[in-house]
Amino acid sequence: MESLRLLGKLSAYDLSDDQRRQQQSQDLTLNSIRKYITNLLNTTRGSVPIDPNFGVPNFSSGPGSAQAMPAEKVAKIILEQIKNYEPRIYDTKVEVGNSSADNLSMGISIFANIISDEKKRMITISGLLLADGSFTFDLIG
Repeated sequence: MESLRLLGKLSAYDLSDDQRRQQQSQDLTLNSIRKYITNLLNTTRGSVPIDPNFGVPNFSSGPGSAQAMPAEKVAKIILEQIKNYEPRIYDTKVEVGNSSADNLSMGISIFANIISDEKKRMITISGLLLADGSFTFDLIG
């Protein structure tokens, strides 16, 4: 509870212990999914000896690299990796577009469903593919 801001602490007092545990469990699951996808997409394909298909090709678009990969191909690769290696989400859709941050990075949005407490729930993971080929993602909403 120390990590919550004042409003979060006050709203947590309105919840029963079961509701509080359930909410914390959901938050942990969503953070776990975000971290796993970040690790998956920041792993270079072929660098994991037990599974040569795990990870993505080099997406860097800086000096010395080939032309940037088309957004459609990037989206297809990301979707393929998520479908193969993240079983907790399904009905996944990936959108890749230009980033408003700069001209060298691409905006990534991942839309998916998750089963949470026997209910289907839509989640969105937004982030960036940076010029150096690395991915960063915001907290899930």
